[in-house]
Amino acid sequence: MGLPVLFEIDQELTRLFVAGSRLSTGDAGVRKYIPAMEKLGERVPVFKKLASLMKELTESKPEESASKLIETRCLLLAVISTQGENASGPNLDSWPQGQIAMSDTTISSRELAKIIEALTTSGSGRLEIVKSAHERHLFNDPRTHRALITGLGDKFSELSDYISAQILPTCGEILKPHLERDMTYDGGAPEAKRLRALHRIDPLGMVDKIKEIMISGSVAMKEEAARLLGNHPECGSFLLDFMNDKKKEVREAVMASLISMNNKDGIDKILEMLNTKKAGQVTNPIINGNSPYLVIRLIEMARNAAELIESNNADKSVADNFYNLVTYMENKNSADIADFLITCLDSGTVKKASRVLSEKDDKKQTEKHQLELTVFNIIHYIGLRKDYIWNYFLNHFDEMKSKKWKPDTIAAHAFEIGIEKLGPEEFFDTFIDSGIYDKIAGITSGLFQNTFRIYSENPVPFSRRFASYFLEARRSDIYLTLATLYPDDKETLKKVIKVFKDTIKSDYYRSYVILSYLGRNNHPDYKDLFEFYKEKSPYKYYLEELETYLPENRG
Repeated sequence: MGLPVLFEIDQELTRLFVAGSRLSTGDAGVRKYIPAMEKLGERVPVFKKLASLMKELTESKPEESASKLIETRCLLLAVISTQGENASGPNLDSWPQGQIAMSDTTISSRELAKIIEALTTSGSGRLEIVKSAHERHLFNDPRTHRALITGLGDKFSELSDYISAQILPTCGEILKPHLERDMTYDGGAPEAKRLRALHRIDPLGMVDKIKEIMISGSVAMKEEAARLLGNHPECGSFLLDFMNDKKKEVREAVMASLISMNNKDGIDKILEMLNTKKAGQVTNPIINGNSPYLVIRLIEMARNAAELIESNNADKSVADNFYNLVTYMENKNSADIADFLITCLDSGTVKKASRVLSEKDDKKQTEKHQLELTVFNIIHYIGLRKDYIWNYFLNHFDEMKSKKWKPDTIAAHAFEIGIEKLGPEEFFDTFIDSGIYDKIAGITSGLFQNTFRIYSENPVPFSRRFASYFLEARRSDIYLTLATLYPDDKETLKKVIKVFKDTIKSDYYRSYVILSYLGRNNHPDYKDLFEFYKEKSPYKYYLEELETYLPENRG
């Protein structure tokens, strides 16, 4: 007697879970399997125990039936999980290594039922139950494994993703029979997660099956298969045949894998498509991918465009191409790219390309700014060339001060580096008073907080002069940080409230943020400010939340 009979028994027990355990008494569907289990029990004690529990279940009183049903099914699931998929009988010597015997389990029947219910039903609070069970290593118990596979297909993606990413990797080969059982090539996301888990257990052993899926699987399965083959460079030539798959998801997964395995033929073909009508199909894999050969080719292509720009022979298409190539470089974490872009800055290529972008089309002003932003981001945060950024800022400071060059990007980077080098007071005296920071869009709240490490254990000493300056400049993305720094400073709060009133119609989200901050901190004038917001703001979306901060509504 093999696994099919055990599955039939499980179907009968599942039916009783759905219909109600009180119907277990005298149930013919369960009783008909008892003799077979007793016969097997003559050779294998666990089947004798299973037969005994099945008999107790069918003879139980209604008030005992629930616990008997849970106990019976838990043992059945443990038996199923310890018999390989191809088992023809109860051969205990063939149990997979690492299996946990029933005597080793520590989960009570009630707790086990709670975990299985969280994995196999719907409702709120299930993720917390599963996380708690995982943290206590309760999924070492094989009685939970079949339910885990069911949970992979849960419609609540946060739960199914947690099972896939956090729990399955810790269970190991013991799960393989459950994962392989009933898996189809034409499945959706749950099947793809099964495939991923199987590959994690046996990477080399799964390659042939993954190749089969690439040929005949569903879109979701082919996409997952393509990404998994990225771990096998020897499959590069096989993947090349799928670069023109009909489905975008599959094409992008194939190209991402070819890049990750540094397949030169694949990368060359991908980059060739940039000059065709298919360019839009390859941008995501290029932007998100990273490999040594891809970096070499991007620098090579950008250098060719830079030479045309430097010789003043560049038209709009060349400038656009240079801009796009720099954008593709941003996520590559390459010192070689940073060095190349430094040469482009020093030679004036970046400035010339920016000028071509803005001269040819007024709509390109955004791209002009974005080109400079990307270049400096790479040099600063990826290349870690802080000294270069600082010296560049100093060398062009007079030009910025004379308003010949809008210095948003470089000034924003210099703000962070300069305060680190000079300290807040000297930086303020030397550069803030110059006026170049009056309308710098690049000084965002995030940069401001990072520069002063406001919420860290070792913040940079902060001068009140900065608070006064940014509030007077109406930097609405920073003033709330200042209010947080000085919650008892009445002057700072007055300025914050003034900005709130002045911008209530033009910047509704900022006015909401300020008001909610004041409400959460029990500002004495909150009720009057709320009434002002209610009357003046054209946006009423946040009113319900803001009302909760009124004194009479606080608990």
